Amino acid sequence: CTSCPAGTYQGSTGQSECIYCEAGKYSAEIASTSCSSCDAGTYSNASTAVGCTDCDVGKYSSSGASSCINCGVGFHTADIGSSSCTACSSGTISANAGASNCTSCPAGKYQGSTGQSACVDCEAGKYLSGTGESSCTSCDAGKYVSSTGAVVCIDCAVGTYQASTDGESCLSCDNGKYSSTIAATSCVSCSSGQFASNESSTACSDCVAGQYQSKFNGPKSM
Repeated sequence: CTSCPAGTYQGSTGQSECIYCEAGKYSAEIASTSCSSCDAGTYSNASTAVGCTDCDVGKYSSSGASSCINCGVGFHTADIGSSSCTACSSGTISANAGASNCTSCPAGKYQGSTGQSACVDCEAGKYLSGTGESSCTSCDAGKYVSSTGAVVCIDCAVGTYQASTDGESCLSCDNGKYSSTIAATSCVSCSSGQFASNESSTACSDCVAGQYQSKFNGPKSM
């Protein structure tokens, strides 16, 4: 009798021919009585296989596979012969299937969860100047940003202020108050003898001769 060649088998006695290994299986030895399943992370897509092939990066397989499967979006593998893919960590994403690595979220965007395919814009009042972050940073008091996806916050102009963090805009100083510096967190009351009749004043004016202002926060001279 003749031995079955590698890549084939015969499990019964009294047979006249050998049987090809089916896809996903192999036989590396001659005279095999059965074929072996490919290990997880490998595949065989042809009959008469004498061995299995490692999955490429970005792909994986379970045992007995005839082909490898692309990692889904939000997942990756940088190794050949992988039996599974790894979720992208927070702050990173993979937007396409079959990724070998994950991409850091750019400045102004974040991702707080694992296994995601897209980054999220920072909300108004928050910003991110770095990359690969899982959350955005609140603007400091005295600063603001009105748009989403900001990479920096903006100083409040003179005559305005913002007392809170997460500011989406600055507030005008009331009549009788002023702000002479940028990034102010509060406005300053005019002293007695001075007034500020307009909102968003950057300084108080002295009462002219013949007029007075006895109160702090004076909106106008008398």
